Amino acid sequence: MGTESSESLRDDPASPTSRPLSTKHGRLRDLLAKQISSGRFSEGQFLPSEPSLAKQFEMSRGTVRQALAELQSEGYVERIPGKGTLVCPVARPATPRPQPQATGETGGASLSVFAVVLPEIRTGHYPALVHSFDEAAAELHYQILCCTTGNDVRRQGDIILQLIDKNVAGVALSPPTVGSPPVHQIRQLQSHGIPVVLLHRPVEGISAPVIEIPYEQIARIAAEALIGAGHHRIGLVASHRSASAERYLTGFADALHRAESELPDELIHFGQTPLGQTGSPGPERLAEIEASLKAMLALPADRRP
Repeated sequence: MGTESSESLRDDPASPTSRPLSTKHGRLRDLLAKQISSGRFSEGQFLPSEPSLAKQFEMSRGTVRQALAELQSEGYVERIPGKGTLVCPVARPATPRPQPQATGETGGASLSVFAVVLPEIRTGHYPALVHSFDEAAAELHYQILCCTTGNDVRRQGDIILQLIDKNVAGVALSPPTVGSPPVHQIRQLQSHGIPVVLLHRPVEGISAPVIEIPYEQIARIAAEALIGAGHHRIGLVASHRSASAERYLTGFADALHRAESELPDELIHFGQTPLGQTGSPGPERLAEIEASLKAMLALPADRRP
């Protein structure tokens, strides 16, 4: 592709595919489509790799990925995992198509973006969830928006309105852990044709797929690992009391009971600071955890964990 990248990404009034271009991925898509149609890239040839295109055109890999995804959907190329982007045997001539406006208006076409809405992303399993969500979206040539509610249902409502305005392709939502999430917020997404997947817990009155963490199973595995290492007095500490924490307790106690052990109250701690007052784990709850561990370790030798 040589050194003509900067010039080739300008609008070309003489080009049969020319139209007002407002997105970086749209300009790259049109350049590559033009080069494929003109024979610059022939049938069965691989396009430059994503990193090469990103470096050449000074774009993010996500932008390059979105341009290649459009070319694939239009029949120009085939994305082959582990190999690259192959020019198809029969490439259709490029035709004008509507593009999203720079202001974010989509003109009815959904963006190639998935949104994940979470209470927070700094602690617990949330960082791993965001990382895996991003990886899976990238395999589908989608970008992601990561939004945090701070466990505030009003903030969640504002986020949902913005996602509807952007007309995203889908939303994965972990409802706030405090109070009942307003059903009408999620219904607004569905009424605008935006698919919703609920994470960790269902919402009463909403028909949507739910992907739950198997809390009891995780707790049983943890207890069995400790028992297998020769321990029988085992404590359970949770930063706050919640439905998920209660399910951890059920699985943990069940595994200990089957091993003919017990989980006495003095070895159970739930943080007393309401989650709704502290948001994501902060100094208050961390201090409670530290105090509870010191109290457990101060017990007589035959009672401490």
